[in-house]
Amino acid sequence: MSSAALINLLYIRFLGQKLSDDDLGVFFTAQSVLLIFGAAGGALQVSIAGGAAHLGAAGGVHALAGFAGSWFRRISVASLLVFAAFAVFSVPASRFLHLGSPITFAAMGLAAALYAFIPVLNGMFQGMQSFWMCAALHVADVGLRLCWALLFHRLGILDATGAIATLPCTFVVLSVLFGPLLARSLGGGRAPAQAGPAAVRRGDLPAVTASLISLSCFSYFDMLVVQKFFGGGPLLQELIRGTGVYGAAAYIGRSFMFIAAPLVMVMFPKARDCESRGAPSWHLLRRSLASVAVVCLPLAAFCWFFAEEVSAVLFPSVGAAELVRMYVIAILPYVFLTVFVHYCLAVGERWISRVLPLAAGAQLAVYAVFHSSYPEVILVLGVTGFMLLLPVAAVSIAGALRREGWKKPA
Repeated sequence: MSSAALINLLYIRFLGQKLSDDDLGVFFTAQSVLLIFGAAGGALQVSIAGGAAHLGAAGGVHALAGFAGSWFRRISVASLLVFAAFAVFSVPASRFLHLGSPITFAAMGLAAALYAFIPVLNGMFQGMQSFWMCAALHVADVGLRLCWALLFHRLGILDATGAIATLPCTFVVLSVLFGPLLARSLGGGRAPAQAGPAAVRRGDLPAVTASLISLSCFSYFDMLVVQKFFGGGPLLQELIRGTGVYGAAAYIGRSFMFIAAPLVMVMFPKARDCESRGAPSWHLLRRSLASVAVVCLPLAAFCWFFAEEVSAVLFPSVGAAELVRMYVIAILPYVFLTVFVHYCLAVGERWISRVLPLAAGAQLAVYAVFHSSYPEVILVLGVTGFMLLLPVAAVSIAGALRREGWKKPA
């Protein structure tokens, strides 16, 4: 996972060097839309991982083939509907976000449609606790993106749309490579009748979907707000620089969230397993939070003191150091929220699925009022994240300690 993060930095750095400021802003906007949309895929992955873990414990690896096949069939239909929806709304959406061309939004739709297969692969490997396969999939993902970017640059088609097109091209290759590997891991077995989508615990998918989509919106609304209000409008003339500078700072800051991704990937099935067996899981939450703190807090301090150097290495033509300092502080609450949200979902704490949509709606209302400058948008991001983190952390930790007391042997 660390290797994947480093390769992804090379990919983003290459785009930062080759794309213009405006194209870079469009690319980061598209990436934010895909990450928000991809939260539904994350919800699907988490639900599939939980169902696979349950079925694997009950019937072994060979009981999972029908479970995987049923999800791939449904995702095939869903992906067609997703692309059709993006195509229908490509013209008004491209105007609203100042993307320049409907083709750019259509490329985002193609990426979203083809991405739909990746959560099934990841969820199956995660539920089977084949974490090396999950890591290999992530490394292949970012490595292929870099390869496509290099190829498109050589062909002279690496503009904003070309940069977005690296994503669907990557997802096609990943499905072709890892689909057969999953089939081989499953051994061609047949699942019992209940091993279809109904094997996902009742209520899991709606709760997980609501939670992860809301968390993603809560984390990524800021880039859409910036593109809407500064992407080619009158405020852009006052700022002189385009939205690429904000996107660069946001990418550097959000890299901290990628650090939590492998931790929650491992924590979720283990916490679900503990919850299913009636065993305490406080130790998993505690260790995950400690791991995030040990890595992210020193890195945040490094980015604060060496913002010029970090910005110059990744985006030498943008000059985002001033915003980087603010962003790395503003994003820290979201890193810890990622851990708490996945833990709550793993142990069946459904209240989180009701709190997060309300928080995302409240944050969007605040953005509607306060968006006069890039620093003001970052301030809203940081304050709203911190205000949500405090109650979520308090309730989650209290619940974990309460279950610890209940489930300790007498």
